[in-house]
Amino acid sequence: MGHLLPLFQGKTLLTPAAGQGGMLGSLGSLCPAGKGISLQAFFQHPPQYPLEFFNRPDPQRYCRTIDAAHPASGLFAFITKYAQAAENNGGAGMRFLRRLLWVN
Repeated sequence: MGHLLPLFQGKTLLTPAAGQGGMLGSLGSLCPAGKGISLQAFFQHPPQYPLEFFNRPDPQRYCRTIDAAHPASGLFAFITKYAQAAENNGGAGMRFLRRLLWVN
């Protein structure tokens, strides 16, 4: 949650990690270098046709310059680190599942 809340509040910007795939990777790769996508702007003013958005994006609408006030999010680094830990240790997935069930 430490990475998600600032991202959705517009305090950090989504920038893709090398080789990151999925929906977040697609969103993050829409902006040029030195910029990241503001998920706050994306959800406050969503595209009219979401599927068409990925074919012809309007990056100026959602891309913001990465600076001290809006740093890059650490979400992709966190996901990558967690995925590598799961690959190196078969018990990581079970620990996560036990924690998820215990908390909920």
